[in-house]
Amino acid sequence: MTSMLVRNKSELVIIGSLLSFWPVINWYWIRMLDSSDDNFGLLALVTALGLVFLRRGESRSQVLPVMTITLLMLVYLISLFLLPPILRAAIAMTLIAVLLSHIYMGRRMQPGLWGLLILSLPVMASVQFYLGYPLRWIVGFVAEKLLQLNGLAVSHSGTVLNWSGGTVSIDAPCSGVKMLWFGFYLCFTLACLYRLSPVRLVALGTITSVVIVAANSLRATALFYTESGLIAMPGWAHNGIGIVMFIAAAILVVYSANRLNPRVVSCDV
Repeated sequence: MTSMLVRNKSELVIIGSLLSFWPVINWYWIRMLDSSDDNFGLLALVTALGLVFLRRGESRSQVLPVMTITLLMLVYLISLFLLPPILRAAIAMTLIAVLLSHIYMGRRMQPGLWGLLILSLPVMASVQFYLGYPLRWIVGFVAEKLLQLNGLAVSHSGTVLNWSGGTVSIDAPCSGVKMLWFGFYLCFTLACLYRLSPVRLVALGTITSVVIVAANSLRATALFYTESGLIAMPGWAHNGIGIVMFIAAAILVVYSANRLNPRVVSCDV
């Protein structure tokens, strides 16, 4: 009976929080309908809710972290007057992650769940705007070095590879932003399944970032040969190379997550 009362009170807190988040929900709905943004966030949101549903029986009746909830709610209310919608939504998702983790997953905070909720925000267009060019520059720099190691006199300027009087551009789709999003989607999902601690999740996130950027750089290097005309390949090769590189990166992320899984580590020891 006590457990049921605690669960009912906790769910009332969730409902009350969602009602206070109506500006965020309205913004979220409008962005989802906006064709300028990809709807990848729905996949992350469904995954997060599905994982909560699967873990709902693991929770124990505990007192809600009132201080944490109150502090986050105060920050959210202040953000309504000071911060842009994206940051308001991030604060709201953090509070939701705390509530769902505590009530349904038996933890004060499940960092993987928080990551999925952050990924569910419809901000792909914004991420592409802010990270697209830096990622393209990094890809160009790495591709330049790899091609030079292969004996080609290639130099890169910004997002363009110069070779033999011609140029090969690294355009926006080749920035790797979408690949990075899916990499972190996999990272956070595995963190939930393996119940990784925040420290282990940071380690896995770092590995994911390096692996995805490296995979995208290798992809750009391979595509240079086709785009420059050095190697003739069919039209499907462009997408095929990208798929192969992402699968290889995903395998490395899964392997790393498995190594960081505390249950696997304890068995090895």
